[in-house]
Formats: sequence, C-alpha cells, structure tokens
Amino acid sequence: MTRYLLDANHISPLVTRGHYLREHILRQSSRGDQFYIPTLAYAEASYGFLVLPRAEQNEALWKQIQHKFIYLRVFHADVQEATRLRLDLRKQGRQLDLIDSIIAISAIRHDLILLTADRDFEPIKHLRTENWRPRTSD
Repeated sequence: MTRYLLDANHISPLVTRGHYLREHILRQSSRGDQFYIPTLAYAEASYGFLVLPRAEQNEALWKQIQHKFIYLRVFHADVQEATRLRLDLRKQGRQLDLIDSIIAISAIRHDLILLTADRDFEPIKHLRTENWRPRTSD
C-alpha cells in the first residue's frame, strides 16, 4: 500500500468521467493505495469544479467518489512550518505560495508522496513527488 497526497492539479480531473488520471487513481485505490486530500487543495479544486458550465455534473461525479479520500486539515504547526519553508526558499531565490507550502509540509509530516504537476515543489528537501498527469493531453 502506498499513500499519496493530491495537489489541486491532480484533484480537478477526478470529475471528468473517463479521464486517465481519474481512472488510474480509482484503480489504485481499489488495489489498496490511500489517497489524501489537503483541505486547501480541495478548496481550490472545488471552486474549479463549480465555476465550469458542467458544475452540476462535476458535483455529482465528485459525490460518487469523495468517500475514497482522506482529508487533511491544516493545523497551527503546519502553518508555522510552512512559513519557515517559504522563508528558506526565498533565501535561495525561490518562491512558493502559501497554499503550496502548507501542502508540502503536510506531505512531509504525514510521509505521503505528493502527486503534482507543479515544478515549484522540486527544491524542497525530503518531499517525494510524482506526476501522474498525462503529458500529451488533458
């Protein structure tokens, strides 16, 4: 069993029936892998679900699968650690926004592999990442 944390760019395709990423995550979940969602990333993705013309369809598809995920709350210690991470990266000439820094700290704290297409996470030590998004189309 492998445990993953989903960034918003890996959550949003989950409401598209037949999307490679949706099918892959659901298949891996049925094989015993666990998928966690940070509440902040869910907030970003949820807005994206509902701003599209197919908002009702997106919401219905999400309701079908939402029980397959474990949701991570943000704690005070996570915010403090994320702030330190952002400051350290800034000293190196790198930028990371607040939500991404909290997501990174959550992945590290819970020993999860972060599924993301965002390269901003690359300089973070001790953070394991994978990108499951298809390279050619979406």
